[in-house]
Amino acid sequence: MLNEDNEDKPIITKNKRGRKATKKNKSEANNKLISKQIIKTKRTKERTIADIIEKVSTWRKLYNGILVPSETSNGEAQLQRWSLEDAANKVGVSKKSLDDYLLQLRFGKKFNFDFESNKD
Repeated sequence: MLNEDNEDKPIITKNKRGRKATKKNKSEANNKLISKQIIKTKRTKERTIADIIEKVSTWRKLYNGILVPSETSNGEAQLQRWSLEDAANKVGVSKKSLDDYLLQLRFGKKFNFDFESNKD
């Protein structure tokens, strides 16, 4: 590298074909590397077991059907059902995640996992 001692100026190197290639200065490169590492380690969504149970329960209720007041004036309720994908969209979680959560909840029940003490 031609400019190792001065961090404020761009670093000029030669690429594989012998042409000049300009890189950003070291401090910018280090800042980007650090920010990428922070982004990778930071979790954007953490859900508690209570949240998961609530979302999976709502998802399955929408799929199995809920009584919705009829638009007619007689006041009778009508059963409305959604597909698994549509119900997942209403809950706000992907269908794949909800399927995975349901499987984990079923395994937890099968192997006597204590949900009450681990809800948080």
